[in-house]
Amino acid sequence: MPAKRLRHLHATLFALALALTPPMAGCGVPPESRGPQRHEAQPGQTPRRGGTLHRRLASYPAHLDLLFIGGSLVEWDVSLLLHEELLGTSQDLQIDLEHSLARSAEPAEDHRSVRIELKPDLHWHDGAPLTVDDFLFAYQLLSSDTLRGEIHGRIHPDVSGLKKLGDDAMTVYFGKPLAEWRGPANLPPLPRHLIQPELALAEKEGRSWNPRESIVAREPLGAGPYRLVTRREGEGLVLERWKAYPGPSPAIERVVFHVIPDASAAINAFLAGDIDETWIGADKLASPSLRSQLESRGRILSGGSWATDLIFWNLRRPPFDQIAVRRALAHAVRIDEIIETLWGGRAMAAAGWFPPGCPGFDGNANAPGHDLATAAELLASAGYTRISLGAPWTRDGETLEFEMIHPASDTASMMAAAIQADLAELGVAVSLRPLEIATLRERIRTRDFDALLVHYGVADSPDKSARLWVSREAPSGVNISGLRDAEIDRLFDRAARSFDSSERRALFEAVNARLAALSPALFLWHPERSYVVAHRVRGFATSPRGPYAFYPGQRAWWLTNATEEDNP
Repeated sequence: MPAKRLRHLHATLFALALALTPPMAGCGVPPESRGPQRHEAQPGQTPRRGGTLHRRLASYPAHLDLLFIGGSLVEWDVSLLLHEELLGTSQDLQIDLEHSLARSAEPAEDHRSVRIELKPDLHWHDGAPLTVDDFLFAYQLLSSDTLRGEIHGRIHPDVSGLKKLGDDAMTVYFGKPLAEWRGPANLPPLPRHLIQPELALAEKEGRSWNPRESIVAREPLGAGPYRLVTRREGEGLVLERWKAYPGPSPAIERVVFHVIPDASAAINAFLAGDIDETWIGADKLASPSLRSQLESRGRILSGGSWATDLIFWNLRRPPFDQIAVRRALAHAVRIDEIIETLWGGRAMAAAGWFPPGCPGFDGNANAPGHDLATAAELLASAGYTRISLGAPWTRDGETLEFEMIHPASDTASMMAAAIQADLAELGVAVSLRPLEIATLRERIRTRDFDALLVHYGVADSPDKSARLWVSREAPSGVNISGLRDAEIDRLFDRAARSFDSSERRALFEAVNARLAALSPALFLWHPERSYVVAHRVRGFATSPRGPYAFYPGQRAWWLTNATEEDNP
């Protein structure tokens, strides 16, 4: 690597890190701690009830209601306490009926439907009954043409119908036999008793119902173990244990979420005792002095997250409609160097979409690799020219340049700056635009972006990834990049219909290889996630999806110094 290029990259990263790292930050590589872990009670200890847990959110949730809630991590951190899923996911990524609205779920022999019985005497937080009618109402409303483009992604396209069998039983029908039916069958309910009167009033007044003005959007109503009691826009949220929750009652009485976008500010808040846990970046863990301070107050836990950091290209816009350009940009980024510099080596270069441990991951596949000569050849094959090495590339008088949007977080900003520097060396100018979650989601929904840098989870089954890549979701669905490829569609469809685990794995590996070849996104790396948790917090565990997106997950946490009397 040219010394000038190395100095430039390190200067860029150091300038960013200097503004984001506390004064005690230094250098060094921490010992590795990998795999699922649990911070449990010591022998003889019994989980104590009560107390207030203080948690960090990197941004204020854009939505917490069942109409608009999306896939952002901050929304799910809160929603998994506020809401109850029809079919919950356990730590080992199986159905967890103990933490579900469903009492049972039985697929038909032909795998074209599943019969689901609800638990008896379910209620919303306001005391109204929660019945099959709420699921049927949600299915009809969220499937209606009037809400397409406004609300999307909540009803899986493989769901072809829903039949009521009684107040507590229903059958979900699929358009084809499904080997993995949990995702499509996991339908959301909606509080019919609140939304139906709004629809009737809108019809009476001769106007369209605006879901964004619904009371459900303004005042989220759930049926989970905690209810929302306080919202401070941009600052935080307060949840309190719901006494009427029919499932296993969580030990902690109150959860206070503090919005702290800056990672260094979050670390200082943790050291001061203002919060009890936070995600922590590898750049912070590289400091022995900071690590020592963190361990004096808590425990550092690390594990996989079944996630991929990537750049979605908008294939609807030039120049990303050309595969040669997309592949050229992939060869321009020094992924291995960024992993070492930003992640301290605690990430794996991605050779495709699926992360390690997920069916579809191919350990023998290789990432594109840094190769400016190949990148230049690919751009030339796409009709671009330049007057000299490092000069801008042009075609038909248009310069090859674009804007990359990304979450307004320090980690995303550091990643974006490193990628920007690498592409500049190729002669491609990238302007960076950090956005708050609500604005970012709107830009994604309206497809108003050139390139999108994000951290994206792969859920608990590779089947659930299909909607991100199949053609039918490109116009207004979940397909962010706009990829349309008949072979990708065919592979996902065959995998969904196959009941042979070996065949399914081979099909998902073929999907991974095809995605790598088509490059609808620049697959960067699969990061390891690290968290620091206060010593007083017990029951903290991780899964392939991290510490939050499973059950009981955060519901099983408890505080060693808590008593029920702590909470008036």
